[in-house]
Amino acid sequence: MSRVIKTLAWTMLVALALSIAFVVAVVCSIGPLDQTVIQLDDGPLTLAQFHAGHWLVAFGAVTLAVIVTLLVVVLVVPFAVLVPLTIAALVLVGALIMVAAIAALAFSPLIVCAALVWLIWRLARGSDRSRGRAQALNGGATITG
Repeated sequence: MSRVIKTLAWTMLVALALSIAFVVAVVCSIGPLDQTVIQLDDGPLTLAQFHAGHWLVAFGAVTLAVIVTLLVVVLVVPFAVLVPLTIAALVLVGALIMVAAIAALAFSPLIVCAALVWLIWRLARGSDRSRGRAQALNGGATITG
């Protein structure tokens, strides 16, 4: 099994054990719940009316609710956080690219002047290739054997 599945399984097992411990602690601290009335569709229900089959269904429903909650927390919450952060990062990068493009357009006359100065300097000095050819023509090259 992969590490993610093992982590999810252990998380769900721990959550199930903690929820059982929480329910037991609540029942023990409150006392008998026979007088508890549940209002469902305008009809009162007392816990004393329920038998073992009802408790198994209730336990299954609570277990299903815990599993769904854990899956939502483990799978949905990271996406709910990561997707907006990714969108914000892309918007920020796009804004920075636009700022750089606007700055390049604003400073383009300066860039053109700097390029012209560099080109004039380069032509005035002569390129390295033309110097190498001039030295080769003037006898700077020797053949050794």
